[in-house]
Amino acid sequence: MQEEYKKHIKHPSFKSIIEYDFNFNEYMEKRLKDIKDIEERKFANLYIKDVFEKIIEVTEQKYEMLEKSVYDEFKLLDEKYGINMTLTKKEDFSYTNDTLFPICSQDLEENIITLNEAINNKSYLKTVFFKGTEKDMQKFKNKKVEGKIHTSTGEYACTFKIIRAKRYFEKVVNLYELFNYNYILWTTVNTAFIDRLYDIVIEEIEELNIDLEKSTIKDIKLNFDVLNLDDKTQIEENLIPIWNIEEIRLSSAEFMKPFIDEKYYEHNVDLKEYGLENGYLLGINDDILSLKFGEDKIVIKSKVEIFENWIAYKIINKEPIKSLGYTYPMLDNNKKENFSRRYLSSNKTNLKTEFDYIRKINELSVEKYIEYLGYEILSREYIDKFEIYEKDMNFFVKEGIFAYDDRKILLFKFKILNEKCFFNDSIIRFVISQLQLDESEYTCIGIASNYEIPRLIKEEIY
Repeated sequence: MQEEYKKHIKHPSFKSIIEYDFNFNEYMEKRLKDIKDIEERKFANLYIKDVFEKIIEVTEQKYEMLEKSVYDEFKLLDEKYGINMTLTKKEDFSYTNDTLFPICSQDLEENIITLNEAINNKSYLKTVFFKGTEKDMQKFKNKKVEGKIHTSTGEYACTFKIIRAKRYFEKVVNLYELFNYNYILWTTVNTAFIDRLYDIVIEEIEELNIDLEKSTIKDIKLNFDVLNLDDKTQIEENLIPIWNIEEIRLSSAEFMKPFIDEKYYEHNVDLKEYGLENGYLLGINDDILSLKFGEDKIVIKSKVEIFENWIAYKIINKEPIKSLGYTYPMLDNNKKENFSRRYLSSNKTNLKTEFDYIRKINELSVEKYIEYLGYEILSREYIDKFEIYEKDMNFFVKEGIFAYDDRKILLFKFKILNEKCFFNDSIIRFVISQLQLDESEYTCIGIASNYEIPRLIKEEIY
C-alpha cells in the first residue's frame, strides 16, 4: 500500500488526496464466483447483478449532478481572457484565420520609408527576430553593426543600431490598462517572442548630396558576425507576432434606458452576435461612466444617448487555428481549470505554502519546457549574485511599488526538459512573473538546475 501511494507523489513535499477507481462490474464478477452452486450463480447474475447495476448507474448520475452543481458555484472571472501568442512570416499570415490577429496591424502594411524618415525621424527599417537565449541576447540588443543601405538613388555605407521593438510592449501595457478598466483580473502575458523582436535603425550614414525625401529605401544588409553570437543563434526576418485579440466596433442598440434625471443612459450591448464564449474588453472611453458584464451582454452607463464605432476588443476563447506556415510554438497564459483554483479564486485566498506554489506553477502550460524542483529563501544581499537578464514580464505593474526594496529573495529552481528550446529562460521568467503578482513579501527569482550558482550561495543553501 505504501509503494502504491508513492506512485502518486510527484514531489517530496506534494501531498495529494488519492482517489482510487472502483470497478463495480469487476467486483460483482468476483463475488459471483464465490457462489458455489452454479444455478444460484446464474440466478444472481441474471437478476441481482442487473438490479445493482441500475442502482449504481442512477447513483453515479446523481453524484455527477451534485459535483457539477458545486463546481459551478465557484465562477472563474478570468476563464475567457487567456492570451495566445505565436509568430508567423508576414507572407504566411492568414486573413481568413478567425482566431489569430497581428499584435500591430502596421506589420501587414507595406513599409515604404524615405531616407529623410530613416535619418531624421529614426524610423525603423526592418524588424528582426533573435532566435537565441536571453544570455546571448545581451550581445545583440542596443549594439551597433556595419552594413549597407540600398535605395532608389544608390547604395550607401551605414552604421545601424539594434533597438527593442517597443511597439509590441506598448500593446501589452495597453492590454493591462484595459483589463483594469474592465475590472478583469490580470494574468501575465508570455512575452518570450516579442522580447526577441528588434528594430534596425540608422545610427550613422556617409554624407549624402541627394534629396533625402525622394530617396526611398529598398533593402539593407547587415553584418552580425562582429557580435560573436552563439553558433546556434539565428537572426530571422519578416516575422510578425500574432495573438487571439481582435479589435471590433460597437454601436448602440435601437432602444436604451434613460435614468430618472435624464442625464445618463443605460445601453445593453448584445454579445450573441460576437460569440458568448469569448472574452470582451471595452476600450477606454470618456463617454462611459460605468460598465457591467452579464452572461450575454455588457451593460453600459453613458452620458450619450446613442453611440457608434466605440472600440472594443474580443479575446477569442477557443483553440487557436495554426494556419499553413504557422510553425512556431503557441505560447499562452491559460490556467488549467480545477476545483481548487475555482475555490481559492472565488474566496480570494492566497496561501503561503509550497503546495500553493506548486499548484500555481502546475496551472500554467509550461510542462513541456520546465519542471519545478524546489525553492529557497535568501537574504537580500544575494540579489546581485544571479544573472537576471530581462525584467519581470509585468514590469509595468510593479514599478514604483517598492521604491526601497529590501525584501528577501524567494528562489525557485527548475529542471529544463527540452534543451533544444531557445526560450527556456523566458519560460522560467514567465512563471516567476506570474508568481510575483501574488507574492508581495519576497522578490521572486527563478533559475535552471544547470545554472552555475556562485560558490558563496552554493555552500550556504545547497
